[in-house]
Amino acid sequence: MEKLFTFLFVIVLGAAATAQPQYDVRFNIDSTDCVNEEIFIDIDVKASSAAAEFNIADQNYRFSFNRAAIVPASADIYKQELTGLLFNDDNTFGLYDDHTLTGTLDTIVSYNVVHNGGAGKFVSNNWLTVGTLKFAINGIDDDCLELQWHEQSTFPPTFISRVGPDAPVPIAEGAYTSIIDICISDICSNASLPVELTDFDAVDNARDCEIELSWTTETETNNDFFRIEKSLDGFNYQPIGTVNAVGNSVTPTTYSFVDRTPSITNYYRLRQVDVDGAATVSSQLIVNSGCFEEGIDNTILEVFPNPVTKEANFKFYNTTLGDRQVTLDVLDILGQTVYTQNVQVIEGPNLISFHTDQLIPGTYLIQLKGDGWFSNAQKIVKVKN
Repeated sequence: MEKLFTFLFVIVLGAAATAQPQYDVRFNIDSTDCVNEEIFIDIDVKASSAAAEFNIADQNYRFSFNRAAIVPASADIYKQELTGLLFNDDNTFGLYDDHTLTGTLDTIVSYNVVHNGGAGKFVSNNWLTVGTLKFAINGIDDDCLELQWHEQSTFPPTFISRVGPDAPVPIAEGAYTSIIDICISDICSNASLPVELTDFDAVDNARDCEIELSWTTETETNNDFFRIEKSLDGFNYQPIGTVNAVGNSVTPTTYSFVDRTPSITNYYRLRQVDVDGAATVSSQLIVNSGCFEEGIDNTILEVFPNPVTKEANFKFYNTTLGDRQVTLDVLDILGQTVYTQNVQVIEGPNLISFHTDQLIPGTYLIQLKGDGWFSNAQKIVKVKN
């Protein structure tokens, strides 16, 4: 009996150790811009269970939609999450090409991701957003999205693979979560929107290194607040401030917000939130800051290596400052200073080094400053040591 128990125990352990990778996929509504009649949909993937986790390789997420609700051929990649160089917790990495769309794009779409090296991104039993699609919607009516995955029983099917020793290995399908019964009228309530935004603009104040945003509403109903969101690449947005709304109004109301830490190129959008929590997102506003205009004098010429792990170097050409001490600032993606150190420069060419161990992986800007002057800014990417 004891031998039989041991034998069965070994079988169970062996089965657990060789559990086959299996994926689930879902659509998730990221946000809806009812003013400009656009909807943003996340494509998410996860392992079907903790025992089915895997390192993801090539992927084709294939689906169709209702052309009465979504404008045919309007699909566009709005944001890519699973792209470029991605690190896992154990410092292994995966490299992925920029995402593409194929298919007819009329009513059938294939969202494609190509693995281009490394161990691949680890996919756990928690949802991982691959990317976000933007669709134009056909007005605010009762037509439903009918975003529906193409499973293995349909043509062309969804395909997801894991990293193999020589080539991507297809893995088993799990659950497909589609968006069938959600209609545009359910999301946007009705054709009469609670807030009518008529203007969204900006003024660049280069002297003070500030950008003043302003916007106007024609009417408001149950408007709670505006959240100002900013991005350095036009895809990944972070909130940088909130402005309370008047709530209810039938006359024009103007609001403003000052970004006191602008970057070279700034992407802004407004997220308007009702008292019941419903939100709409404005169109994107792009502003170049004169605060970072690059001239011939006092210019950071090159940063290397980039991406950087432990130490970054850059060339700085000093034509007017003489020999003096200046300040090196490192700014995060929102333009906020996260690290500062004093450095000594001499007249003419300089090679300056600084350690990046204190920085978490991400994108940063570096800039030199002194009394009444500042250099141009250069982008660096910090990766894990």
